[in-house]
This record gives sequence, structure tokens and C-alpha cells, in this order.
Amino acid sequence: FADPGRGVTQNPCALPPDMLDLALQLFDQFTPSASAFVQSLGRTLTEPKPNVCFVPDQDNLSGEQVHDLLCELGLAIDLKTRVLFHQNTLFINGEAITIQDPACLAMLEQLALATELEPEMVENAMKNPEFQFLVTGFAKAGWLNTVYE
Repeated sequence: FADPGRGVTQNPCALPPDMLDLALQLFDQFTPSASAFVQSLGRTLTEPKPNVCFVPDQDNLSGEQVHDLLCELGLAIDLKTRVLFHQNTLFINGEAITIQDPACLAMLEQLALATELEPEMVENAMKNPEFQFLVTGFAKAGWLNTVYE
């Protein structure tokens, strides 16, 4: 590779020692806050692999139709979806979402642990506006599916 001011490398497959020294110096100066580190780690660990594609099979439905479908057929986390929690933050597929309502957080954690919720549980959980908003969006993105077809 060529880098302006550095010239052409003599060995194109070698990491130049002076570049590595500079990177290590910059790394030594980098001290992220604990919250920034947690955000970065949560997002990184839940980021789907590059070859993973989600098929939003409910994308053409309205929010109300998705709500009714999930209440009727139950809710399941797609097998490709990655979910982690830290305190009141939900990390899902590389996104970090701060959950405001403790009841919503508890329901999302229950879903993550069980990987699916039966229709009766979904109907009850959907009474929570924050849960309903998030789950509807996740379903429309293809991150969540129905339990029954």
C-alpha cells in the first residue's frame, strides 16, 4: 500500500513497524468511559454476521395488523437475532435501546430468555405501549416472528 508522506512499502504484506508504533501510542491515550465501553461492547456482540439477512415478512402490514397477528399467533425471536441486556439497555442486532419502563424491560428479558411467548402472554404484554412499539418495529424488521403459522 501507499500512504502519502510515507512512500511505498518495501514489503506489501507486512504491517509497517512505525505505523504499529503510532497506533499503539494512540491506543494508550484512548480511555473510553465505562458507559461508552458498554455501548460499544453490547453493539459489537449483537451485530449480526455480514452474511445474515432478515426477511421482513410483516413489513407490508400496518402496526395494528402486526399487533393483532402477534397476539393471535404468539411471538418468537428469529434464530438470527442476537439479544443482550445491561441494566436498562437492550442490545439487539447491533442497536442499543434504552428501555424507560421497568415492566417493558422485564417482558423483553422474559422474551429473550424464553425465546418465545404464547399468544396470551403477548396479548397481555402488548398492553404496555413501549413494549408494543418496540416489538412491532422488531417484527416488521424481521427480527421477531410468530410462534404459530
